Amino acid sequence: MKIKVDDMGNGFFVDSSGNTYILDYDLVIDHNKEDWKVYRISAYDESGEVIEIETID
Repeated sequence: MKIKVDDMGNGFFVDSSGNTYILDYDLVIDHNKEDWKVYRISAYDESGEVIEIETID
């Protein structure tokens, strides 16, 4: 599953629902879930900011 996010800087991302995600080295952790679901960065914009993350199967 892919999720569009806004790069808030300092390793923090937010999706359109207001859920927050934290960058931990090269993985992204869902800050809103008790199970700490892990994602990877799947797309950057032209300036190098993260715009999309996806689940790791």
